[in-house]
Amino acid sequence: WTYFYETGEKWRAGNYRNGQREGTWTTWYESGKKLHAGEYANDMEEGRWTAWYEDGRVDYYGNFTEGMKDGEWRGLYDDGTVRYVLHYREDVKDGEEVRYYPNGKVELRQNFRNGVLNGKYERYNEAGAPVEKGQFVGGEKDGKWVWYDNGHESYKARFKGGREVK
Repeated sequence: WTYFYETGEKWRAGNYRNGQREGTWTTWYESGKKLHAGEYANDMEEGRWTAWYEDGRVDYYGNFTEGMKDGEWRGLYDDGTVRYVLHYREDVKDGEEVRYYPNGKVELRQNFRNGVLNGKYERYNEAGAPVEKGQFVGGEKDGKWVWYDNGHESYKARFKGGREVK
């Protein structure tokens, strides 16, 4: 099957088997450049899917298992440097997430367990100096947290269950 934009340009193409999407499916920008592509099995995304910027460079890619995001997903800036690395299990964030500034320095490092913030959390400025560090337990701030001003500690606090304790 092939679908078209109102302008007549190809929009999306792929095959059906017994009324379900099957095999490679591709979507295009109205300009005719590829937007994203991947496989379907039993009407669900399966395997690696890739998306592109309109100029043809990779935007992001990752894997699906039975229609759900699974494993590592990577996003790239238009110059090819890494924008983010995320991990999924059964379509929810699970594991480490790292986001980067365009200069390649880490912006944010955090961890998820079954879609909930859990574990070490670190945020940095564009120069790479820390802004905030702590940890989450079950989605709540827990333990020692430190905030920084120009890389120097400016405030410390302890948290239990998301509440600051003195």
